[in-house]
Amino acid sequence: MRFAATVGALLLLSASAAAQPQMPDPRQMSGMARPQQGDPAGQLTVRVVQGKMTVDQFGNSNTKFPPAHPVHLIAVGADGSVAKTTLLLDDNGRAVFKGLATDGTYAYYAATLLPRGEVQDRVLTTEPVGMPPQVGMRLMLAGLDPTSTEPAVDDSADPRIPKRPPGEVLVEIRGAARNINEVRLVEVGSGNATKVEPQTLQDAKVARFLNVPGGNDRVYVAQVVHEGRVYRSLPVQLNSTDGAVASIFVYPTLLMQFHSGAEIDDDKLWFQIQFTLANGTGAPLDPGDDGILIPLPRGFLGASVDEASGMRVKVLKGQGFVWNGPFPPGQRTFVGQFALPADGGRAELVMDMPFGLIDSQVSLRSNAGVVNALKRCLERGQSQEVCTAIEGGKVVETSQAGPMRFSTLEGGITFLVIPRINVAMGQQLRITFSGLPMPPSWWRPARLVAGIAVLLFLLLGATGAVLHVRHTSAARDVKLDELMLQRHKLFDQLVKLETRHRDGKLPDGAFQQQRADLKSKLIKIANQVRARKAA
Repeated sequence: MRFAATVGALLLLSASAAAQPQMPDPRQMSGMARPQQGDPAGQLTVRVVQGKMTVDQFGNSNTKFPPAHPVHLIAVGADGSVAKTTLLLDDNGRAVFKGLATDGTYAYYAATLLPRGEVQDRVLTTEPVGMPPQVGMRLMLAGLDPTSTEPAVDDSADPRIPKRPPGEVLVEIRGAARNINEVRLVEVGSGNATKVEPQTLQDAKVARFLNVPGGNDRVYVAQVVHEGRVYRSLPVQLNSTDGAVASIFVYPTLLMQFHSGAEIDDDKLWFQIQFTLANGTGAPLDPGDDGILIPLPRGFLGASVDEASGMRVKVLKGQGFVWNGPFPPGQRTFVGQFALPADGGRAELVMDMPFGLIDSQVSLRSNAGVVNALKRCLERGQSQEVCTAIEGGKVVETSQAGPMRFSTLEGGITFLVIPRINVAMGQQLRITFSGLPMPPSWWRPARLVAGIAVLLFLLLGATGAVLHVRHTSAARDVKLDELMLQRHKLFDQLVKLETRHRDGKLPDGAFQQQRADLKSKLIKIANQVRARKAA
């Protein structure tokens, strides 16, 4: 009985071990902050791990960490302040920082050096942590197992730059670096600073700081001043075997890039754009109550943003998108859409660029006429480049982009790609779209035409079986026109509904219900259109 019980227990433990989930590699998760439901707002929990994480038969995770080890949290404020808070790890390998700012005016970085034999693993957050107003955040700082003989981990390493010798901090300044004549290396917490004059190296400037004291009790930031604004690097630490590299990017305002798809729908050219904005100062940018305006083209219609960005980005009627609240260091993206009127198959995109525009792209869906013209050109023996220039030039006119190209997706949809769009800060983006397919001229007075179409349909239905047989195709065309007019009207209603909701004139509940009703009607009409075309 005792033997049987022992075997049973071993089998149970084996089954439990086999059923245990595989734990992820901590190094893959190191430095990546995530929100944690149930943690109070303003609380950041930093967990330190050395090596792999294991799970026992009871589902508890086990990790290695240096006991009572110091972890630093560096706070960089929109007001220019830099401060350091240090906590020791508790018995669970965690440091819990409380009372952090949740209004976006501070960005936070965690860092520590983890001892491992003759080396120290340099682990830190390489992206700023912004604290949300509703919940706390958690992150992991992970090094290698204490018994590992691998070279030291360095989360601050730049693959473009060779490792630096002990005691050296190399600072690289890019962007508007021409007038930078002084670089400061500041020890966070003490305020001690060393100044160095940078040297020009190709398209950048470089400053070297030598004999810099290292150790886990010291954290540094490099900084420069350009046109009255301070630009900072990420925090760096020096271990016993290696120096460090810090980078600063200088640009007088935000950087902006976008990637857009465009498609004609009736008499409007619709754009869906992913905007990417970047703040290179190393600190949050506080624009005040007005927010940061991203102007939209003149005459835009039906602007909206994706739901994920709706808390931060709003539509300002007649002007464009507005980022509300402080903008963190690093980059952020959001997706928006809008339409431009297409009069006579022509649409003008004239868009103010207060931040400039860098290496952006617009992809215009091509209609059958353009695709067929491209094929005929290629069949005549012309090269792809020549045919693209000829046919693309008939549709798009701009002097601010690289050579256009046609691209066909797997589903057979062809786009005219307008790449490498660059606009200087404070200038305008100008693109003219021509030859866009338009609905017939009789399409536009929708109510009148819909009434005539219905009347004709009723008259044809009342003339008897002979007339019905003779004019089946004509009656079907009238019904199809009627359906398309209904679709056009429902789309306009959907745009107006979205606008009223964004302007605060329609409560969420009523908006959701009305939008669902309109979408249901659109689906029914689409099905009827497909059925009639198939017939």
